[in-house]
Amino acid sequence: MRYKCSDSACINYCWYFNGTTIKGIEWDNIVYAASGFMTVIFMILAYSISNGIAIGFITYTVSMIGVGKIKEIKPIVWILDICFVIFLVFLPK
Repeated sequence: MRYKCSDSACINYCWYFNGTTIKGIEWDNIVYAASGFMTVIFMILAYSISNGIAIGFITYTVSMIGVGKIKEIKPIVWILDICFVIFLVFLPK
């Protein structure tokens, strides 16, 4: 599959945006650090912004469950997680 020039421009813009905001992540908090790290890494590896965001949301939820803060997860996050899992599993590109 060949990518269009506009895709490359969007990826570069997101790289710039991520680069300027990545310093704002609370690296001492494992939940935020893990989800931020996975988001950025999967955007790079999958060459897809949407896949990176999906993995970031899923990592956030798994991390919150792992640290025992399951009650603090908002219902919209659960809904988005379900949508992202369906997107990643059943709609491969």
